[in-house]
Amino acid sequence: MRSQHAHRKPAAIARVKAAPRAVPHGAFGLTLLLVLVLTLLLGAVSSAAAAEAIGQIKLIKGEVTLERGGRTVAAENGQALQRQDVLRTGAGSAVGITLSDNSRMSLGPNSELALENYVFNGQGDAGNAFDSRLTRGSMTAASGLIAKTPNAMRVLMPTTILGVRGTEFAVRVSE
Repeated sequence: MRSQHAHRKPAAIARVKAAPRAVPHGAFGLTLLLVLVLTLLLGAVSSAAAAEAIGQIKLIKGEVTLERGGRTVAAENGQALQRQDVLRTGAGSAVGITLSDNSRMSLGPNSELALENYVFNGQGDAGNAFDSRLTRGSMTAASGLIAKTPNAMRVLMPTTILGVRGTEFAVRVSE
């Protein structure tokens, strides 16, 4: 004789349908962690964009330092330059830089130049700006595309502000 239960399916399979599951606390924590990590990564990307290269060091002679974010290091050929960088040359030293708009600048011995602000949109039109501050020493420069924008390129010195429009120039700040 057959048992009454022989033709029946197991109770758990026959009667239970898949019910929607509540999100366990562990999954919520994991989701929150993922959102936090993505937010931090996006912040790092925007920080990197803010610190993008505006040019590079092309030539170094003697002792040249680069200050960035309060930290001073020996400058190197090919090193990228960023807004707010400060270049300093020692006695008998010089440095040559080229910016992304093809402006070229050279600092002579015992000079200090701060690249205070630099915005170049790829063309010589509105929206471009370049402010540098020469606090000591000498500098020669040949302006690039940025100087085609009126009032876009300025060299600030202790007693003078030089506005540049598509030209070559040399300046010296006496001590």
